[in-house]
Amino acid sequence: MSFLAVRTYQLSLVCGALPLIVGLVIFFLWLATGWSWLEEVGFYTLLGGLVFFAAGVIALIVWFLRAGRSKFPRREKAIVSAGVLLANFPVAAAIVWSVLVIQSTYHLTIKNNSAVALRGVHFLGNGYDLDLGEILPSEKLKLKLRPQVLGESSLILRGRCGNDSFTNVVEGYYEPGGGGNAVVTVSADRKISVELLK
Repeated sequence: MSFLAVRTYQLSLVCGALPLIVGLVIFFLWLATGWSWLEEVGFYTLLGGLVFFAAGVIALIVWFLRAGRSKFPRREKAIVSAGVLLANFPVAAAIVWSVLVIQSTYHLTIKNNSAVALRGVHFLGNGYDLDLGEILPSEKLKLKLRPQVLGESSLILRGRCGNDSFTNVVEGYYEPGGGGNAVVTVSADRKISVELLK
């Protein structure tokens, strides 16, 4: 087998493996850090992956034709390279799906630092009502939600703290499928505060 044929085969492998590895590194780095600029980098990695895929297919075809009837296991090597190239598509689809699910998840944390239980607690939106029941003193409730509100809506927390009722706006503007991260804290003197995190 000629030197050029070997190089074209190696190029087909690189064109398949490089965007696969880069895409996975960017995804896991985004999971670990939450850096928003990585989303744009990931998008361009997807576009670049298509270019690399096309180049890899061309290199594989050139290698296959140049290899001829050599002693090397031509079919097996072609299957390996094609498998690496094609693996980019299900991996990319899984990454995109995971990102969409993560971004559309609403994280709600309720900290009850008071000496009384919160009862009849509901998390509400337009056409949406989630019964959270009772939150005991010193309890910390962490939820991952996908509020199925009808159109644009506010998200509200309502319930009773001791003998007093409360209604607090958690998110003033929320769209269906939108994510978010809110921490609701009931202090020792029963004052309620809401913190929106990025």
